[in-house]
Amino acid sequence: MKKRPLLILCLLLSLLLLLKGNALWQHASVAFAQLKSCLAPAAPQTLKADSRFLIRDGMGGLTSERSTHLDAAAYPDSFDFMPTVPCTLDGHKYLLWDEQVLKGSTDKFLVVENQGDMPVYFRTCIALPVCDMQRYVVFNRNTADYRWTDHVPVTIEGRNYVMYLAEYRQALPPGQCAPASLLQMALQKNAPQDQVITFDIRVVTQLVGAEGFEGLSATEVLQQTMPVTDTFNPF
Repeated sequence: MKKRPLLILCLLLSLLLLLKGNALWQHASVAFAQLKSCLAPAAPQTLKADSRFLIRDGMGGLTSERSTHLDAAAYPDSFDFMPTVPCTLDGHKYLLWDEQVLKGSTDKFLVVENQGDMPVYFRTCIALPVCDMQRYVVFNRNTADYRWTDHVPVTIEGRNYVMYLAEYRQALPPGQCAPASLLQMALQKNAPQDQVITFDIRVVTQLVGAEGFEGLSATEVLQQTMPVTDTFNPF
């Protein structure tokens, strides 16, 4: 295989010898450029994404999250934490909690941007530490654009966490942001205030190039390339 490029080059030079005058050098330059382009290896494609929490900016868009403090929410006993209010942010449609009924929720829009140069399938893993307050935390999640898997146990730095896995249902083109997976969070009103503590939310996004998987769904690709098993730990 190594001799083939030399043969092509010799044939090109033989044809160029038939040309005369300035045309010889012009055609030679074009021919060598084309040959170099054919023989040069393809540039490697990169997988890169950025995951970040955003809040509403009041102008129909999302902006960087400020530090927030979450207190126990206020709502009638009949409230079931079902999102009912349609909202469009940065071109994406969501269903949010009714802020006229639920007082004390906070924005937590978790957005993934494809910063690589190829389309990707991705899964975002959201981990909360196992603690007494965890059972009082309620999330509003995007179930239209994501397939969710809940309560996956994982150990991070020697501490027990529980994960929520959000798999985007389609390929995300390069340079674009996917709809937010996590939308809002609230602390139930019966959360004991003497047990309210600060706890961290760990987030990691796993990527796989979307090319070459014709006929497979996003879920099938992710399960084949990064299966969720008993030992699954993206952290």
